Amino acid sequence: MKQITHEKKSLGGLMLLTLFCLLPFFSFAQHWGPWPPKPQPKPRKTISYDICFPKDVITNSCGKTPDIPSVFMDENGDDRLAVNISDKIYRTSSSDCYKIFRTYTVMNWTLYSKWCQLDPMSDPYIVDREQPLYEHKSGEGVCVLVRENKAYFSKDTKISTDDYEVNLRPLCDSNGGFHFKAFMYTQVIKVQDNIAPVVNVPTLKHFSANPIDCKGNIDITFSATDNCSDKLTLETQQIMIAPNRGSAMRMPAEFDRTWSATENKNGTFTVKVKNLPIGKHDLVVVVRDLCGNLSKATRIPFEVRDDKGPAPICINGLSTSLMSDGKGGGRMVVWAKDFIASPIYDCNGQGPQTNALGQKLITRYSINRKGGEPEIGLDSLVLTCADAGKKVDVEIHAWDQAGNHDWCITYVLAQNNAGHCLTPPGVLGSVTTPDGTGMKKVIMMAQSNNLIEVLETDKTGFFEFKSLKKGDSVVVRPFYRDKNLDGILLSDLNLILDISRGRELQLNPYQLIAADVNEDGKISTDDYMKLRNIILGRDSFARGTAWRFVDANFVFPKTGPLPKYPDSLAIANLNGSITAKFIAIKLGDIDGSAGPKSSQQAEAESFALAPGLVLEKPSTQSNFSLAQNQPNPFQDETTIQFQLQQAGPVEFSVWDLQGKKIYQTTTNLASGAQQIQLDGSMLGQAKGVLYYTLRTAQGAETKRMLRF
Repeated sequence: MKQITHEKKSLGGLMLLTLFCLLPFFSFAQHWGPWPPKPQPKPRKTISYDICFPKDVITNSCGKTPDIPSVFMDENGDDRLAVNISDKIYRTSSSDCYKIFRTYTVMNWTLYSKWCQLDPMSDPYIVDREQPLYEHKSGEGVCVLVRENKAYFSKDTKISTDDYEVNLRPLCDSNGGFHFKAFMYTQVIKVQDNIAPVVNVPTLKHFSANPIDCKGNIDITFSATDNCSDKLTLETQQIMIAPNRGSAMRMPAEFDRTWSATENKNGTFTVKVKNLPIGKHDLVVVVRDLCGNLSKATRIPFEVRDDKGPAPICINGLSTSLMSDGKGGGRMVVWAKDFIASPIYDCNGQGPQTNALGQKLITRYSINRKGGEPEIGLDSLVLTCADAGKKVDVEIHAWDQAGNHDWCITYVLAQNNAGHCLTPPGVLGSVTTPDGTGMKKVIMMAQSNNLIEVLETDKTGFFEFKSLKKGDSVVVRPFYRDKNLDGILLSDLNLILDISRGRELQLNPYQLIAADVNEDGKISTDDYMKLRNIILGRDSFARGTAWRFVDANFVFPKTGPLPKYPDSLAIANLNGSITAKFIAIKLGDIDGSAGPKSSQQAEAESFALAPGLVLEKPSTQSNFSLAQNQPNPFQDETTIQFQLQQAGPVEFSVWDLQGKKIYQTTTNLASGAQQIQLDGSMLGQAKGVLYYTLRTAQGAETKRMLRF
């Protein structure tokens, strides 16, 4: 019983303690009300706004100027109105140019709820264009007066008894019980316009002509403006070209069937036409606006210009002797034309001769010392004692009638053979192949009384000994260590057989020296067998090299066996400057197809190919590539493949060693892989070493081939 009593006492004490702790809260509740407090309702928003949509209008301002009435909005309550305006244009056959249907969509952001409607414009309330009806006319505009969930369609912003009334039913409780739809109204703007658009004439740079066919391509972009619309169209059927800016018009298709006219995205137009002649011309264009107004036929002047100078083909150096100037010195005049190896033709040549492409012959050349200022009328150069015994580098410039010019660099050796000038002792000269191509890196040895001087020829084949003494006995000898078989082909073996059998081949002395492979002074089957064994690797050239050298001043007898030729120059008493020239011959290479090594060939300053064709080194950025003919050598047929990166005119030519044109064709080809098939009927009786050249507007490339 005690235990139970004790438990009751403890429970009573706990209750008293709890009551004591809660007393402050009862006091708080008596003072402030029930706890927690009940949520109070939000104050109801006031929805009261006016929208006045504009009436239809007729304008000649294309709907762009402030005279076009727009929507009026007034927020009277807790409203935030926003408007979207969009236009649709419709052409019409009436006196109006076109109609703009301008749609206004007005919404109240205060009533917008994403839970009710994601797109305020997806289901708008379409305002009737005939409510209210003014004198039985629609499109006079209407005001929508919204008060809570009612809308009044009125003539003005005052609610009257004759206004059309609509209940706006709320469809979503999330917006506070108010309607949430937007109001949409369409205004009609009738545009009347008779002002023509204007073509803006651009300032153009000239267009370059193709140096082959003397024609150029134009790519002209221009714009046009209109008072009414940015949407203009180009009347392609009215595009014309006025050659030489005259009154006679020609269609672009008369020049190139693939001409094009393009409407660009930035409001401009581009016209492209190919194969236009050199000269100043006009492109004539017309544009149309949305109302059908046509601009004036506007002339856009442009020029197709030949801006490429004709590149001369120079010989690789000349030698001349100074004559007495009558004053105790020496003097000699050299002429620019003396250095021209082959005639060239150009779109603006002087003529009157023309080539197969209609280009005129270039006859105007000038000469100046290397690095000097070229002058079109300076066609000669005076050498004096200051030049005696020296190599004088000169530039030969070719000029066309348009003032364009290009040049080649060569040199002249001013010899003092007659002793009119006091010159220091020395020997200078050159080493070339029979066709005039300079041999570089030929070892030159000058042996005098007490001195042996050794040097190498430069890339033009030039050399000069400056350390010799006056009165010395000097022997100058060239040497070229090369025993490769470049240029020695089956045709050379056949030529040796023909010579040994007595066939008349009209070969020059240098070719006969090349045919004497065993160097016994005669040409027989022994030379054939030796060369054959060398090719097969069973024998080798005497002296360890295939190259032999001949003093260029040596005169060969017209008849009789092959004489012993001088391969060095002996000077008994060196007095002043002496000029020496040697011809380099490769044993076994009778047709001359070897020449210097390929690296040497690429660096040669001049290369006489053929009349009217300028040899250009192939560029690493060239837009075409020319392959070696296959097979090579060939007899009746061979194929030449090439790759064009750009479509256009292509000239293909074949020439012989004398520069005579054997075959030529000019055609327009598409880009990509192309090939030319050559057969005997195209080349006739031409045999031996031939050159073929592919030339485009981007450059030219030449290769050798052999026909036996």
